[in-house]
Amino acid sequence: MVKFLCDGMLGRIARWLRLLGYDTLYSSLSTDEELVRLAEEEERVLLTKDVELYRHALKSGVKTLLVEGNDFETMLAHIIKCFDILPKINPESSRCPECNGEMQHIPVDEAKKLKLDIPETTLKVYKDFWVCKNCHKIYWKGRMWSNMVKTLERVKEKVKASHISNFDNPQ
Repeated sequence: MVKFLCDGMLGRIARWLRLLGYDTLYSSLSTDEELVRLAEEEERVLLTKDVELYRHALKSGVKTLLVEGNDFETMLAHIIKCFDILPKINPESSRCPECNGEMQHIPVDEAKKLKLDIPETTLKVYKDFWVCKNCHKIYWKGRMWSNMVKTLERVKEKVKASHISNFDNPQ
């Protein structure tokens, strides 16, 4: 499975690629040279909106994609189309949107035993939870889940409407 590295302009994209199950690093502090080196060392595709960084990565032989679009949904649609990504969030394979850690499913009984920072009403309503193995942040299919599903529906429509072929994969 492809791994990504997002530059400082694509933090929101990084979080969404993680939710879609992709190992995605994000760096807002690195120089162009550091980003290219990291992408090469870890065999990651560098995603950027910076034309100079894109050209530098190409000259260095690093796989890269110059992300098209001026809004989040269009940019995500472009990446989904180019890499033939299924635009669906599966909590069983998602990564933590905050730290990129792997997630682990825990049933409500275990969540109660672990005394995680989950409101009592949430524990009564939801039966499944996911915890990040790295940062220990807890997730469940609450109100935010329905908002994410709606966002992905709009992104899917943009993918269908785009004129990008799957053969426009990065160099």
